[in-house]
Amino acid sequence: MQFSKWVSRATKKLQKKFSKNLKSKTHNKVESKKLAAPTPISLHKNTQEEQSKAQKIALQDFRSAVSFNNDFSKETEDKILDFEKKINGMVQRGDDIDLGLQTLQMRSGDVQGSYSEMSQNILKLSETNRELIEIQKIIEQVLEHSKMISQIAFKAQLLSFNASIEAARAGAAGRGFSVVAQEVGSLAQMSQDAAKEISESLHENKSTIDNIVKQVGKNIEATKELEGNVSNYFVNLVEMMKEVKSQSEMIKEEGGVLEDQMSSFSGDLSSKISEQTKIIARGVAKLTGIEIKEMDSDSFEAENSNYIVVNLGQQAATDIAGFENSLHLALGHEFENWLQGQDKSANYLFACEDGSKSFQACMIAQAAGFKNIYNLQGGTNSLKGSQGFGGTDFASAF
Repeated sequence: MQFSKWVSRATKKLQKKFSKNLKSKTHNKVESKKLAAPTPISLHKNTQEEQSKAQKIALQDFRSAVSFNNDFSKETEDKILDFEKKINGMVQRGDDIDLGLQTLQMRSGDVQGSYSEMSQNILKLSETNRELIEIQKIIEQVLEHSKMISQIAFKAQLLSFNASIEAARAGAAGRGFSVVAQEVGSLAQMSQDAAKEISESLHENKSTIDNIVKQVGKNIEATKELEGNVSNYFVNLVEMMKEVKSQSEMIKEEGGVLEDQMSSFSGDLSSKISEQTKIIARGVAKLTGIEIKEMDSDSFEAENSNYIVVNLGQQAATDIAGFENSLHLALGHEFENWLQGQDKSANYLFACEDGSKSFQACMIAQAAGFKNIYNLQGGTNSLKGSQGFGGTDFASAF
């Protein structure tokens, strides 16, 4: 939306200037002795000034896009981690139920002992059911995010189309914006496809969990009724134990499937966000002429002493394997505040575990006008076990 706004604003201002100059020329034909018509040089100067203003607005919008990518990526990552923790807890409780059933079988001769074990299993099933309900809520939240991505992507496609039209009207002056508009259109399509894929898969998983919640709930109610009828306890005990065991196995099986799928989603989402970030970076590069360069591990080991190295990974490695001019920062306000006091002409190398956060840091520095920006290709994971500058073992540093 912001991209379309600045294109629209820039175009309207240009049209206003052209209209004003045209009226001035018409008026000068009637009263040529009083006023002089504006020269092509002044018109060209005004056009350049408007383009410069439009580029500044565009850079601000790109910074907002980078910030949105960072925030959305962090929030989604947190929800996925929470989701995986709950699944692990659910699978663990399934194991506990199995263990409880085995104990219950061994104590089948002791009515009181068997009754107590069944009560514990009811509590564990109830707790598992609550966890499943929490997972349902998390899936619904992720689905809401998916809807938001789809809506933003659809609007971005419309805005990209409008921007292309406005760029075409601007002629040669709008060629750069036309390229950026096409890139944003590609970004919107990728986002929409990703949102659709995630939404479809989550809907399927939600339906499975809904069925499990319903079945487990029925089993809990049936077991509670059994508790109230101790005289018939052993009559139904064997069948109930089989049912509980079946539910336990289902929970563990579905939990494993959900964990694998969510892990796959996490990887796909990270990949798509990384691709979106690179598209935005190319757009900024076209406007500023500043390109983000990738540095491989060999160059890093040989040339690291010539760079200010910033680690944005989860683990704080303040010395970055013993190299000078290195520090550890968190991506966000801490990093942005640090940038404000730095020399924009110096060489900067950003690194993290897999290269994703460091690339986002490169984009922020790019939009801020830093000239020499490098991202460690493959992240610090690619350096583990290798001997770097000064013979340092990277495996111990990260």
